[in-house]
Order: sequence, then C-alpha cells, then structure tokens
Amino acid sequence: MENNTCQDSEGEMESDNNSEMQHAKEEAEKTKICDENGKRYPICSTPLSKIRNYGLGFWLYMLFLKSIAVISVILSILVTPVVVTNGIVNGVPSDERNGLFDRFCLASHTNEEKPQNFITDEKLAGDIVLFTDVLYSLTFALCILILHKYFNKRIDEAEYELTFMNDYSVEIKGIPKNGFTDQQLIEYLQPYGGRVVEINYARYFGNMLIDYKKLSELNKKIALGGKNKLKLTEKQSKLAQSILQKYPNDTCIKDLDKLWAYAVFENPKKKTRAIAKFSYANRRKLWEYDVEKKKYRFCVATRKFRKFLGKHRIHLKTAPDPTEIIWENLEITSKNRCCRRFIVFAVVGVLLLIGGMIIYSIRASQDKMSDTNSWRTLNTVNSNDIGKRFKTQTLMNLIISIVIFGINELIELTFVTLV
Repeated sequence: MENNTCQDSEGEMESDNNSEMQHAKEEAEKTKICDENGKRYPICSTPLSKIRNYGLGFWLYMLFLKSIAVISVILSILVTPVVVTNGIVNGVPSDERNGLFDRFCLASHTNEEKPQNFITDEKLAGDIVLFTDVLYSLTFALCILILHKYFNKRIDEAEYELTFMNDYSVEIKGIPKNGFTDQQLIEYLQPYGGRVVEINYARYFGNMLIDYKKLSELNKKIALGGKNKLKLTEKQSKLAQSILQKYPNDTCIKDLDKLWAYAVFENPKKKTRAIAKFSYANRRKLWEYDVEKKKYRFCVATRKFRKFLGKHRIHLKTAPDPTEIIWENLEITSKNRCCRRFIVFAVVGVLLLIGGMIIYSIRASQDKMSDTNSWRTLNTVNSNDIGKRFKTQTLMNLIISIVIFGINELIELTFVTLV
C-alpha cells in the first residue's frame, strides 16, 4: 500500500514537472534564442559572436577601428581635390591673420613683390574659404550619418546575433550529484529572480561525447566513399565495439552525475536581479546599525545562508559563454583552450606588427620624398614644391587608411577561420 502511495506521489511529481517544463519550453520559444532548425542550442555560429568570446575589447576594436578606417578613406577621397587645389592656388595656412583668411596666406601689402600663386583679391579668398568650410561641414555631417547608420545596423544585428543563453542564465555550483528534482531547484531560485523558465545540467560524460563525435565523422567519410573506404569501415567497427563496451545501451543521460546546473530566467533583467539578491542575502555584514547609539558600528557577521535542501550551500554566478559550456561538457581542458587562443592572439599580433611596419615605412618614405623646409618656409619663398607636398601627404594618408582597413579585415578573417 505504501509502495503504491509512493509511486502515485512520484507520478504526480513527474507530471507536474513535465507540465512545468512544457510551459517553460513554450516561454523559451518566444525568446528567439534558437538556430535555423528551431532548436535552442547555445552554439556560436556568427563571426561577431566568435569575436565576442575573446572579450568585449576585441569586439569594440573590430567595430570602432574598422569604422574609423572607412571614414578616413571617405574623407581622403572627398577632401583630396579641395586640398590639392588650395595647395596649388592659394598657399598654405598661416598664423599671421585672423578671421576667414587664417586658412590661406594672402599677399602681404608690405611686400614689394607679390607671389603669383597668392590671391590678392580678398573677396575671392573669402568665397574660397566659405566654399571650403561648407564642403568640410557637409563631409563631416555625411560621415556622422554613415557612422550613425552603421551603429544602428550593428545594434539591430546584435539583438539576434549576440543574444545567447548566458544572457538569460545563471550558473549554479554546489548542487548534489542526484537526489533532487528540477522543481525543487526552481522553488529555491524563485525568491531571488522570479520565475525560472528552464533548468539544464552539466553532467560528467567522460569521453562518451568525443567517441560519438569521432564515430559520426567516420560515418560521414564512409558515406562519401573513396580509396580508404575499407580501412575506414574497419576503424568504424572497432570504435563502435569499444563504445558498446564502455557505454551500454541502457545507460541513460539522467543516470549520469550532475556537475552543476544552469537556470534560464525570463529576461536578462531578472537574471541580473537574481545574482544581486543572492549575493546580498549571503554576503558578510561589515556594518551594523546600533539602535541605542543611533549609529553604525563595525562588525564582522555573516547573514543566514539559505541552503539548498537544507544542507547544500550553493554558489550562484552569471553563466559563461555558450562555447565554454560546450567545451566543459566535451571534457576539453583549459590547456587546449589556451593553446587555441594563443595561436589566435599570435596571428593577430603578427598582423598588427605588419600593419605598423607598413605605416612606419610609408611615413619614412614620405619624409624622404619631401624636403626639410616647413610649410611656412615654402609659402614665404613661393616654392613650386608646395603642390607636390600637398599631393604627397594626401596620397600617403589615403594609403595609410586603406592599410588600416585591410589589416582589420585580415584580423576578422583570422577570428572567423581559427576560432
């Protein structure tokens, strides 16, 4: 009789859990965190998401420096005709005059010989300065609009590409290996962050997933055919036999030990609130308010820790990136992860070094091509090299902008291919 009662209670608990999980799945489908097939797997597949795994700094580097390089190219192309024309016809900037004419060197009325390249008509000089100011303002406004549109597009893409399971999830460590249900863990977390949508577990699979992955790759190679089909078939049969010996068919995932859990909340705000409330409720108190003296006094005390199932002290923190979760489940050690990241950072460092050397060589060649005279000296002596100086400097700036843009593209290609 007692056994039947226990079985009935267990059946009711399982039915409640199933209904709760069904409702959680329905809510989870509304979050659009899914792949093309509609399955909710936290797998990074876009280039930006791969870059994001290496930190926010690299993502901002790729975003801002590339946009700066693009704007530099646009500015160089638009401003080059104006700069070259003003350099040949009007001279160069001077600090001796104020107002509209400090952009160009007008002929001094005290000079007996007026240079031919200098403008003596102040009205014409004012019109040129006004035209240049309007052109610069339009160019600046155009670049701002391009940058604004670019960032808005990135923000819209980030809502879908950069939204992962860890934005909604917390990592729970310290749970028992077995002997509890999902509903018990959900009830424990509800006072901190509200309703929990889903509970996932990281389990100790050993090398089971890696062996199955190898078997799947062998099956794909055998299906493609080729000269080594016989050897691949023998290798596949040996691997299948070893898998059957290590992991019998009656092995169920639910029977494996639980390492830790991942709780998915309804939105990122509730997840952040849960972590904040949990840390506040279980942290040490350094100051305590004295009612009699009406002031705070220093003390070292610990708040009463709300243990899970009354005996397990768990730790709550934000969930890691999805790739970290997958790596942990596949039993890939941090050594493998560090080796891959070292290769990526080494390639990025080499690309940055090459880009710096190219820019330095361009600057050095620019200094050799131009004489040692300053702009003021060239303007005073009315040298014919003033137009060459403008053309050379503008061309070098354009080349440097293109080099920066190319280096950024290579760095992004490195992340996409190697990560």
